Amino acid sequence: MLGFNQDEYLTSAREIIAARKQAETVADDILSERL
Repeated sequence: MLGFNQDEYLTSAREIIAARKQAETVADDILSERL
């Protein structure tokens, strides 16, 4: 897996998921303000 060990991979996956959720929340806030 490109030299990653499993813990590093899982940590990266969690960070990506958290960032995605945060981006969705920000997008929802922006859309709500426009309406």
